Amino acid sequence: LILSQLGSGIGYLILGFGRSLPALFLARMIDGVKADCAGMEPRFALYFDCLARGRALYGEEGVDSALLRAAFPGLPVAGFFCNAEMAPLRGVNQLFTYTGVLVVVGD
Repeated sequence: LILSQLGSGIGYLILGFGRSLPALFLARMIDGVKADCAGMEPRFALYFDCLARGRALYGEEGVDSALLRAAFPGLPVAGFFCNAEMAPLRGVNQLFTYTGVLVVVGD
């Protein structure tokens, strides 16, 4: 998990989990994103999820999106499934697989 704030109301989260990590752990990490965005009024989020996540990872559909809805009720979230996801890691843009990238934009 990498969590950072890019100043001016933009934060991002990179979710990179193996198949054995339970969804409960994901929920706790999303809580960390909420804490990192404290003082910021989220307006919308973008979520880019690896196409290998979902039923193949959890054995059922909609686990990641359900956790995001529970963590940010009423927040508009748009996104799509990807073959690979790009996000900064230690100041350098990287290509990731089996990840989800959440961008929270607010004031």
